[in-house]
Order: sequence, then C-alpha cells, then structure tokens
Amino acid sequence: MTKNKLKSLFFLLLSTAVFVFGFSGCLKSYELKERVLIQAIGIDKSDGLYKFSLQSFIAEETGGRTGIDSSKSNTKIITVYGKTISEALDNVALVQGKTAFYGQNKYIAIGREAAKEDISRILAFFNSNNQARAGTDIIMADGEAAEIIELKLVENITSSLSVRHMLENGLVNGKIFRATLLDMDTAAESSISSLAMPVITPVKAENEIDNTLYASGTALFKDGKYVAEINPILTRGLLWATRDIDSSIVAYIDSGDVDIAAVEVDKLSIDIDAQIVDGIPHFKFYLKANGSLTELLLKDNKTAHAEDIHNIETYVAEMIAQEMEEAFDVIVRQHRCDVFRLYEWLKKNEKEFWQQNSGNWEQLMALSTCDAEAALTIKRFDLKN
Repeated sequence: MTKNKLKSLFFLLLSTAVFVFGFSGCLKSYELKERVLIQAIGIDKSDGLYKFSLQSFIAEETGGRTGIDSSKSNTKIITVYGKTISEALDNVALVQGKTAFYGQNKYIAIGREAAKEDISRILAFFNSNNQARAGTDIIMADGEAAEIIELKLVENITSSLSVRHMLENGLVNGKIFRATLLDMDTAAESSISSLAMPVITPVKAENEIDNTLYASGTALFKDGKYVAEINPILTRGLLWATRDIDSSIVAYIDSGDVDIAAVEVDKLSIDIDAQIVDGIPHFKFYLKANGSLTELLLKDNKTAHAEDIHNIETYVAEMIAQEMEEAFDVIVRQHRCDVFRLYEWLKKNEKEFWQQNSGNWEQLMALSTCDAEAALTIKRFDLKN
C-alpha cells in the first residue's frame, strides 16, 4: 500500500471515529435489558382516550440462555391510555419501568372506531417516529384492535409473526390489499389522498390452539376519513389492476362439458390506458396472465380437448376483467376513492387536462368509465380425468 493510500485511510478512520464518538451523546442510549421490545401495536379509542394494546416479546432466561418456546406465545400484553398518542406511549415506562423499543414492530392494528374518526393523526405520528420501520404493516380491526393483539396464535415464535405471514401470503394469492406505513405515507402526501388497508377479523376458538384470523375485506379512506369497506372479491379486482398477485385460484363451474375447473392464474402484467371523451376520462385496463389447471372434472367422464381448454381460458379471462370493472365502479365511481392512483396516469399523459381539472377530480371520478380486458394462456395441463 502506498504512502498516500495509508494517509487517506488514516484520515478516513479518524473522521469516522470523530463522527461516532462526537455524536454518541446526542441521543439517549439504553441497554437491551432496559427496553420493552414491541412486536405489535393496537390502537383503540375508549372514553375519549387513546387505548394502546402493545404486544411485547418476552423470553425466559434459563441457565444464562434465552429460552424461546415455539408452542407458546412468548409475548406479554401491555395496555396504556392517554389523551394523545405521545402521552399513551410515554406511559409504557410508568407501567413497565422500561422504555419501549418499536424497531421490531411488525404491524399496527387500528380499531374500527378509531379508524372511523381520522387515521391521519395516527399515521403522522408513526411516520415521524425515528423507530418506526417503513415496512410496518397497517391493518384495520373488524372491532377492537385489542382483540387482534391479545389473540393467542402459536404457529410462530410470536403471534405478530403469524399476522405478518398472513398478510404476506394474502397479497400473494390475491386475498389481501396489503398496506405498509410507507404506502400510507406516500398516498397521504399526494394531492389526491385515497388510502386502503386490509380489514382483519379475529376468530377465537374454544381451544386456543385453533384461534385464527381472516381478511374480511378492505377499508377505504379519503383525506384520512373512513369511507367504506369492500368485500374480498372487489379486493381481488383492485389487486388485479394495481398490485402484483403471484397467483390466485379462479374457479370455472358447470358450463358446457366442464363440470368443475380451477385455474391458478399467474399475473404477468397490467397496462392502463385512458382517453378523454367529452371531458370525461375513460380508462382501459389490460391484463396478461398465464395459468395452470389445478383441478378439472368433465361431465360424463369425458376427455378434455383443446376446445375445452380454450373455453376455460376465455371464461377465466372474462371473470378477471369483470372483477376489475366491478372494483372500479364501486371504489372510484361510487365511493370516489382513487386507490388505483389513476390521477398519476392523467398527470403524466394528459397534463393539460389534469391542470384544468385536478380540482374537480372527485366529481370526475363519479363520471369516469372503465373497460377491462384480460388474456389468459393455460401453460400447464397434465391432469387426467
């Protein structure tokens, strides 16, 4: 190594040391044993106060080692109240004698009543919190958020991981419109603030091992205010047109020679186009997908032919297109929520129109129209009848 390189390396190490040690006193530090590790946050409103149900991670110390039992919840529920969000969370230290750490938080559940008031304040708080992770999931509870936080789920080390895996898999198979803190922040900062988040329903069984959760739909918000909920079918229509769906099963039942067929659809692409007709936007969705038959039963034990496969392709493609159109009609035209983010297309491709009509976008949404088209090719057919 040359003398100049050694000199440069010395100054680099020196400047790094000055930065680290010089600024280490700016933020108060805590040892891990002084922290409460928060895995999930539930937010409700009770008697005018914020009620926070916090799921914290615990692990028993056994012989100097941390014991984790995957058959148990490994969690403790902390409940705090406050007139403001900050006051409620500051009370964690009073209750626990430790400072809460939110860097490992998996999701934030907002109770139905709290969500119906205004979610802007909640989202703004966590977006400004330096511990909050951009990838934290945001969900709305079908009831109180505390019910989800307190529900014992033992499929994973902590129940918060079970919820996270549910949300991940739900997006993959087209059942859940997944929303993260970053998604919500990006949408909230736009001039057209339409938000969506999954609605999760807890199901408590007599045997705690069988407790479960399911996605009952998607909640729509506009300017931070709750607008409506859409069912899982409309949610999938929204997902076809907006988010990536790795695969989704579409059924084809009782038509022609086909008694029952199920196709696993792999979405390839979605293109959105539009034209302005008499001052009204008309949108066109075009989806391309591949598929594979996962189940097939023909009437009278017949053998499937190319025509049967073509009919299945046509039927499934038409069903996908119909789901997108229905989602557009309900979300955009009826509820005037642009979670499709169609305004971005207009801003980019119809600049003059958008400049003239951006202030009337809510009225234009109610008048806008949509046609959807899908093309499906079944690539794998190896079932025997």
